[in-house]
Amino acid sequence: MSQNRSRATKCKSSHFILKLRYSSRVWRHGSSCLTSQSRCGEEVLKAAYGEQIVSSDYNFLRALLAATPQSIDPFGPRQSAARSFMLLFIKALSLPQPASTGIYSLHTPKFQGFPFGDPIARPNRIQINLYDERGTAEITVACFAECSASITQPDLNRISQSLVRVVPDSATTSTPTTGNSKLTASR
Repeated sequence: MSQNRSRATKCKSSHFILKLRYSSRVWRHGSSCLTSQSRCGEEVLKAAYGEQIVSSDYNFLRALLAATPQSIDPFGPRQSAARSFMLLFIKALSLPQPASTGIYSLHTPKFQGFPFGDPIARPNRIQINLYDERGTAEITVACFAECSASITQPDLNRISQSLVRVVPDSATTSTPTTGNSKLTASR
């Protein structure tokens, strides 16, 4: 069972507010949408859509984003229509506000994910959800009334590509060094 080590960091400049929230807890989106018992929600999705959709948050969100009203065939099998409708319903509840101006796919050497918001439309906020095998990073870039600059695609690219994990996944312990009262981390 993975731990939820979620942390939010805000950075303000004269132009933008940058908020980074990361979580090492995998499978955050799908199960919380269906039920408060995450194991039950995962089992329901696995039974309806197969193992692939529950294998990662990225795969679940990708399946949600691929769901469209056209995928519901009123003359087709009822079970297929119900599965498509369920994805559309979860999609409507879970998409962030910036998605109204555009949703894109993003791949970096370390992460894959989805930016919500189109910089050309000059929204006041863009959210980028990035995923890897160890968890999720959610980046929000905002520019409000006091800011005269706009969020650009090169800004988003630079932020997304510069994100790397710096803390090892294994736990660290502190032990005193010989002759020194300071503590050092060892693995």
